[in-house]
Amino acid sequence: MTAALWLDAALPRVVRASRATVAGALVLGLTVAAGGCASGGKHPNSDEDIHPIAIEIDNNLTVPTELMIYLEEGGVRRQLGSVPGAKNKTFQFTPNSYSDQYRLIGRAQLEGFIRSQQFTIGGSEMGTVVWNLQANILGFYDVLDATTPQAEPAPPAKADTAATPPATPPTTPPATPPPPSPQFSR
Repeated sequence: MTAALWLDAALPRVVRASRATVAGALVLGLTVAAGGCASGGKHPNSDEDIHPIAIEIDNNLTVPTELMIYLEEGGVRRQLGSVPGAKNKTFQFTPNSYSDQYRLIGRAQLEGFIRSQQFTIGGSEMGTVVWNLQANILGFYDVLDATTPQAEPAPPAKADTAATPPATPPTTPPATPPPPSPQFSR
């Protein structure tokens, strides 16, 4: 077989193979893109909706100091914003995963860092994380705790005193005194 004959016979196969490879890559790319879009606002491992988490910073340091607040996730820091000294401020972020480890970091200008303990977002019921800087304590509140106002107890219903007779207390027999205890003499 001469080179010209071989080239004429092999070239259509090579062209077909390259077209199949390009088509396969295109189908794979569209499948991945459609899968990413199909999840919409859902958590990657469940049917729970992803919702923003509120992070409340209570900057109650002894010396009022403005802090820049960061959220660290998997070694990557995300700047949330600054909190003036002796003030509270709330930020929001949407977690990538409920199982990831997070840490809050505060930094004063020309000073060191204040780091919180590591924490995870407990699931779709978590609504607010509160960081008290002076005590370096984190507090967690569920969505219902943070967004639903507490219902006040209903006042007791007033009865119509003219229509109902006054209640008489139940009669109980008088209590009998216990028998006297025996006296022992020595």
